[in-house]
Amino acid sequence: MAGCCSGASGLVAACVAMMAITVLTAYAIASALGDVYPGFPMISDTGSFQPESGVFAVLLSVTTFLVFAVMVVRYHLVRRLDSGNGVRKYNIAALIIGFIVCIGMLMVAAFQSYDSSIPHLVGAYTLFVGGTIYGILHTIISYKLDEWKMLFYIRLSLNIATILLVVLYGIFSSIASSKKPPLSEIDPDCPYRLNDDQTEAWSGYWNPCMPGYDYHVLSAVCEWLVAACFAAYFLTFYPDFKHFGLGLNLQLSLADNYWPVPNSSSSRV
Repeated sequence: MAGCCSGASGLVAACVAMMAITVLTAYAIASALGDVYPGFPMISDTGSFQPESGVFAVLLSVTTFLVFAVMVVRYHLVRRLDSGNGVRKYNIAALIIGFIVCIGMLMVAAFQSYDSSIPHLVGAYTLFVGGTIYGILHTIISYKLDEWKMLFYIRLSLNIATILLVVLYGIFSSIASSKKPPLSEIDPDCPYRLNDDQTEAWSGYWNPCMPGYDYHVLSAVCEWLVAACFAAYFLTFYPDFKHFGLGLNLQLSLADNYWPVPNSSSSRV
């Protein structure tokens, strides 16, 4: 049975739209319920408590599926365009890295930063570092395939911006963590939320009256901008995907020796 074919560019648009819907929905719910300080929280912190954690997990899982679908289509597109340009190894490596990135996304969706911080951080850094490497590999592929030069420069610029933002995120978040005071030194009038083991203030509810808040905001801004760079990079696939269609073919085969088993209730002695 043949399925309906559609332009592959629609898959890119759906993927990027789902990225935006996921982070903005979680942010809106968490801010409205007071689960995060509504200034500039970390993306992951907006999905730490119910009900936003469930919404975040479902939406991010759907986004992960669309991301991997785009990666698979991009892999086959490059394979079709390769005419001895030496991109095969980069293309395979990018698909493998892309799969690892998707595993990281699923870990971020499954483990919340509030009560499962270690697996969550492993997933988040897998996503950030792996996503950056994936972008670099496809920028190399763009150069070797001699694609539209402007597209190559856009991808290269996004790579450079992503690398800088990831480094700045690590620096600012480390400074912010070093300045976070112990519970005994927090101003009683300063609202805070305890972490899961009730031993210190949870960093997801950092607010202006706490030391290190400025660096926390800077690290959060870097994280949001990294997410924006990833979405923008995927949008650069849109012009390429416009020239390719997606199709689905399903075929049902029947064994030669198959014969339906008669209904025992209808058989007579």
